Amino acid sequence: MIKSKHEKFQLKDLEIDWFLLINGFGSLLTGTVLANNRPREWDLISLFSTVIFWATLYLLQRTARRLSTPLVIDDTRLATGKRRLTVMDYLPGFGLLAVILVCFYFLLKQGVLIGINLVWISLISIVVFVQNSRVAERFTAPMSWLFKSIVISPLLLFLGISVQAVDINGMEFLFALSLFSLMLASFLAMEFQKYSEAPSEQKKDFNPKHWH
Repeated sequence: MIKSKHEKFQLKDLEIDWFLLINGFGSLLTGTVLANNRPREWDLISLFSTVIFWATLYLLQRTARRLSTPLVIDDTRLATGKRRLTVMDYLPGFGLLAVILVCFYFLLKQGVLIGINLVWISLISIVVFVQNSRVAERFTAPMSWLFKSIVISPLLLFLGISVQAVDINGMEFLFALSLFSLMLASFLAMEFQKYSEAPSEQKKDFNPKHWH
């Protein structure tokens, strides 16, 4: 999305995918319920830490994406559309990163930031941020529906289970597969809806990156 040089920042500039964000919360909560269906026995600190981690990580990705988006230069004498960043532009990103570190502190304090949980957190971070790479964008953008589905299930679902200090069993793997299929169908349906509403010149190239 191209921005004007003098346009003030608004929340809509982050182009938040609310469907992804909310379903991520739901997947974490579902994982917690699968781990233990008695809310009184939940590790609430770990649950809230992972919920905040997910929200903050996604907002950090959207912030980084916005900072890497070129501008429309009002002055025609300038030949480049690169964004001139200042320290203030980076402050929200640093603030979000600080929140993530606080979440890690509480998870470490609860003794769950170890082993398989580190694997889930690392994979979630990689999959969320892989689409920020300009080099890989031509390959990752058309597959955004797949990456989003993988984040929700199995990654966030398994993280929700694991931070409750419960091992993942075969039934939960089957549930994750079912949820992944549901998310896959949902995101694909949304992409086709975007395609049907896109201008005719964009329909010549069925590429979802033009619709974000």
